[in-house]
Amino acid sequence: MRLSLYLGGNSMKKSLLFLTSITLLSGPIVSVTAQTNEEKLSEIKMQIESLQAEYDKLAGETNEGQSSATDGEDNKADWGKRSTPVPFGKPFELTLKEYAGDTTFDAKVSLTVKSVLRGEKAFEKITEFNRFNDPAPEGLEWVLIELELNYLEGNEDTPLRTPGYFKVFDSKGKEVKQDAYASLSPEFSGVEIFPKVIHTGYYAITVPTGDDSLFVFDDFDQKYYFDLKQP
Repeated sequence: MRLSLYLGGNSMKKSLLFLTSITLLSGPIVSVTAQTNEEKLSEIKMQIESLQAEYDKLAGETNEGQSSATDGEDNKADWGKRSTPVPFGKPFELTLKEYAGDTTFDAKVSLTVKSVLRGEKAFEKITEFNRFNDPAPEGLEWVLIELELNYLEGNEDTPLRTPGYFKVFDSKGKEVKQDAYASLSPEFSGVEIFPKVIHTGYYAITVPTGDDSLFVFDDFDQKYYFDLKQP
């Protein structure tokens, strides 16, 4: 009976030692696992914050780009004024009052500055059209403008003659008188067209060298200003 108790006592001690060992071992393991998870959570949180910052930055840049792209369209109703000239390369719709003998009619058109050459490049192109074209007068430079007119709506029986009444105002607001003329091909002005026809041709002017002059379409009732600076 004593032996049985003794053995039972040893078994109990061994069991207690085994349980204690498990308890001691399991404690640190759980602690290490919890610490690792916290580190992972912290790392993931940092990644999320970094991605969010990158997202906000890219979204802001995209919005700025979209805003700048549409800013020019926001004041489209004011295009053609000296304070808000028609941007380079943008089509500008207007209605012309056309007189042909006893006939008067309205012609809805779209006018676009397609390309611009200045200085030596302009003069080189002008002399390609006609080698007898003269250099610009002293203090001035040639500006060669490619214009496109889209005849949208008008008289189906009487042709519209593409306009040739243009002026130039320098950056100070003074008209630049045109004393030099060039022979071009194809000419923009003086071509007869009917509705739904698009005509493209050249027009040459002289401006003060290096000046940001404005190109002006003058239909006598109204002046429309066009920006010649390419973006």
